[in-house]
Amino acid sequence: MSDSKAKVQVDPSWVKKMSDLARLELTPDELQLYSSQLQQVLGYVDALQTVPVDGVDPLFQPLDFVDAIREDQVVESAASVDGEPAILAHAPEVIQRGFKVPPILS
Repeated sequence: MSDSKAKVQVDPSWVKKMSDLARLELTPDELQLYSSQLQQVLGYVDALQTVPVDGVDPLFQPLDFVDAIREDQVVESAASVDGEPAILAHAPEVIQRGFKVPPILS
């Protein structure tokens, strides 16, 4: 599979940006390796785009399997002594009776 067919060009700086977003620390050698591997994967995906699928019905489930669907049930979570949800006792930070997480969009 030729890397030149991929429409998206993956280079080490792109992999570095993605690894920073995922909070992964990669060495320069890993950045080079992963950029090459990701470029190959995208080349394979581009090759799949050329497969004729006209008249082929989408396949959602390969087996004749029926989901067991049930109604949602709202239940109260266990509360601690101060009335807050007990699970929050393990949270590093709490905000508005929930887990505080770092922002992902700026």
